[in-house]
Amino acid sequence: MGRIVQLDERLSNMIAAGEVVEKPSSVVKELVENAIDAGSTSIMISLVDSGTKEIIVEDNGIGMSVDDAKLCFSRHATSKIKNEYDLFRIQTLGFRGEAIPSIASVSKFTLVTSDGNESSKVVYKGGHLEDIVAASRTRGTTIKVENLFYNVPARLKYLRSLPSELASITYLVSKYILANPNISFSLKNNGKDIYKTLGNGDITRIFGELYGVEVAKNLLSSSIEKDGYKVNLTICKSVVSRANKLEVTTIVNDRFVKSNAITDAIISGYHTYIPEGRYPIALCSVTIDPTLIDVNVHPTKMQIKISNEDEIASNICQMTKDLLKSASMIPDIKEPEVVKKTYQKVDMFEQIYNIEESKIEYNAPIDDVDDKKDNLPDIDTLLKQANEYSLQKEEIIQESTNEKQNIEESNVEQKNDDTIYEEKKTLPYLEYCGQVHGTYLIFQNDEGMYLMDQHAAAERINYEYYLEVLKNPPKASSLLLVPINIEFSAAEMIKIAEHENEIINLGFKITESSPTSYYVREYPMWLHEEDCEDFIRNLLYDVCRDKEFTIEKYRDRLAAGIACKSSIKANHAIKREEVDELVSRLRKCQNPYTCPHGRPTIIKFTTLELEKMFKRVM
Repeated sequence: MGRIVQLDERLSNMIAAGEVVEKPSSVVKELVENAIDAGSTSIMISLVDSGTKEIIVEDNGIGMSVDDAKLCFSRHATSKIKNEYDLFRIQTLGFRGEAIPSIASVSKFTLVTSDGNESSKVVYKGGHLEDIVAASRTRGTTIKVENLFYNVPARLKYLRSLPSELASITYLVSKYILANPNISFSLKNNGKDIYKTLGNGDITRIFGELYGVEVAKNLLSSSIEKDGYKVNLTICKSVVSRANKLEVTTIVNDRFVKSNAITDAIISGYHTYIPEGRYPIALCSVTIDPTLIDVNVHPTKMQIKISNEDEIASNICQMTKDLLKSASMIPDIKEPEVVKKTYQKVDMFEQIYNIEESKIEYNAPIDDVDDKKDNLPDIDTLLKQANEYSLQKEEIIQESTNEKQNIEESNVEQKNDDTIYEEKKTLPYLEYCGQVHGTYLIFQNDEGMYLMDQHAAAERINYEYYLEVLKNPPKASSLLLVPINIEFSAAEMIKIAEHENEIINLGFKITESSPTSYYVREYPMWLHEEDCEDFIRNLLYDVCRDKEFTIEKYRDRLAAGIACKSSIKANHAIKREEVDELVSRLRKCQNPYTCPHGRPTIIKFTTLELEKMFKRVM
């Protein structure tokens, strides 16, 4: 008798569960996707103990007949695809037919469903059928998953703390809310509301619900349609940023996915608008012919392949830049007490559970969780506190939505007058008042008081100047009396040869002196001779070390470095004429609002906030 045996269906489902069902958020993901595919307009998710004890997902979709309710527990039973043709034209979130049998194999699984004509209830436990009976409910489906992983103790042991598991689910549901603004979502844990959206398609309101008023008030949107795809991009001004990339959300054909190319394109568009190590809040939705993507490359379907991803990413990067250039980016400084109250009313739950702060990512591990469990706050207490502010939050978000609509209407009017529109994009009129600590310049106008960082402002001016010089360097060069000889490995020589023309275009003349070395014979006039050797060595070594080296990236880094060294320093008093010249040159910059490192050049105290600080207005 041979050693190879055919595994039974129950064991096969448990093996599949290892890939498909990793934790409670995996269950929520699969069930919510099924509800969306069923054409639901309302999806309610209820958790007990962050989903470790119980998960209920209820929808008002098309439901299932009795026969379909029985068959859906069989492996690879699906209504989403029928043949190979369908497999390469996926237009639904689910299609493999693995989720329900996999989840049912590691939990007690109860399905109650109705297609409007007949209703049924099916119960499985640990992969074994326990009961099939007639039921009574309106059209739609309710699924209850209890005691997840009760029969897989190894998986149960490695679940994270309850707040961590809840944060993972909360993060995931927020992405489905962004991807489906026309679906009403409800998420509860232990009977306490976390999310409750209207499903009216108002994306500004959704951003307010998820991220708070400050984000909702600073949204910028744009869209393009070309070459068989459409992109809708919504970003937040650089006045709000996050500690990591998790709130850069990518949606492809209504599916939340992870696309490094698109994420990096948006982040690149923010270059010099936000500090290094900070990341934007953005939503990029791509609609594309399903034949141009492959979603069947990973068990979780979170990663996909897009045939023209680089082209799409390039357009998204340019869209981001254009949006930021078109907006005023001077941050308002609010009176501390007002900021505190706003955070309490709107951002309490975000501060507690928002993923970018806790470094929690879907399917990503958390280090040292066991050491942190005792320090995590009680979920129910925090949810109770958040609910106490729900009414105020509702009012504030509505005010934000109305304000944004007024701004958009105003912008339309402004665009009808090109002169006014151009003035709106640059710095306002500034009347110079004085200097503080030899570093900050004080200005005023009818709207309030402004503080300008003289070093940051000068950096921005010099950065844009040197970046333009490096893009179009003077042709003149100087001959080195003694050529510089630099040695490399054979692999490094190949890499340098690939970029040799770009190096020559910067004004250097390099020649191969041996199979493993280069001579540098000439250097550009804009470079001091004493800096030449260090500069060319660093340039060539960067070419070798950086796998994604481009001359554009190097020019940018070089321009920022030169600008920093050549700009007015802090603690340095400057004359009135120098102030006027600084402001005049800053007005001409493409981005006068931040330095090359993303720090603000100028901030604003509104007249109202000043009066509040001095209790003139209560």
